This record gives sequence, C-alpha cells and structure tokens, in this order.
Amino acid sequence: CYAFKSPSYLAKNLKNYFHTAILANNHIMDFGKTCYDETIRHLRDNDLSYSDGFKNISINIVKGIEVVVVSFYTHKLYDHNLLDIPKSMKIIKNLRKKNRIIIVSFHGGAEGHSAIRVPFKSETYKGSARGNIFEFSTKMIDAGADLVFGHGPHIVRAIHLYKKKLIAFSLGN
Repeated sequence: CYAFKSPSYLAKNLKNYFHTAILANNHIMDFGKTCYDETIRHLRDNDLSYSDGFKNISINIVKGIEVVVVSFYTHKLYDHNLLDIPKSMKIIKNLRKKNRIIIVSFHGGAEGHSAIRVPFKSETYKGSARGNIFEFSTKMIDAGADLVFGHGPHIVRAIHLYKKKLIAFSLGN
C-alpha cells in the first residue's frame, strides 16, 4: 500500500512553483476526509488554487489571461468522472462559454511499466475501471479544451497533437 503525504509547512512554498494543485487522484483520501479538509485549508491559507475532481476548479490569471484547470478521475464519487464522457464534455462546453483557456487534467489509465503504451480502449487496474483515456482526451478537445494532460500510470506515456491541441497521456508522477 502506498500512502502519500507531505508536511503541511511546505504548502507555503508551493505558490513559488505552481499556480494550481491537482487533487483528483486515487491517493487524495489515503488519510481520510479530515486530512483532505486539512489539505484544502493549507492550500487556501497559502493562496494556492486547486482542482479536485469534485466541483472545484482552479481559475488563475496568468500574464493577464484567465486560465481554468478542471480535473477528472475515475471514482464513482467524483463529480468530474472521466468514465462519463458525455457529462465531462458538457462540463467543458459550459466552461468554454465563459473562459479563454481551459486545461483538463485527468488521473486515469492502467498503471506500471506494462502500461507504457496507450491502448485506444478502456483500461483497468487491479479490477478498477480506469477509462479510455484516448477517447476521453480527444473528446475534451472536441468540447473546447485547449490542453489535456494525464497522470496516474506512474510512467510517462505518449503525447498526441489533436486538432492542433496537445494531449499528454501521462506525465508520470
């Protein structure tokens, strides 16, 4: 079992390097809801936006341009569930109406070195549905996303240029 945790005093340093914390993943609840709530409090206390796969999206002004980051994950409890592509497309289409730049982050796909290639079909990991990340990613671009990047397999996967927009199927860890 992997359980990831960082000391809370490091939260103040994140703002120096990142605009957004991506919390949509299978480890965010490793220490329970109390610690999840503590994570949110530390991010807010340090003026760092976050996107968590529930209803929270990140909005930042970068060089005068509003940038929205919305995260997706495969668990049934998530409002932004990459397994529900029609609903995910609707979320992006609604954001597109009001926002100039939309970045989609997702935590999906099979894991490990045997999953280095994107299979162009639905994937599982240890019996859990992890989505068809190729279909999901291209549909997010179709819906209006400007960039799609994945993480989750703990390995780097391919990148793909689709309709002149970049998709990175996994940036690793």
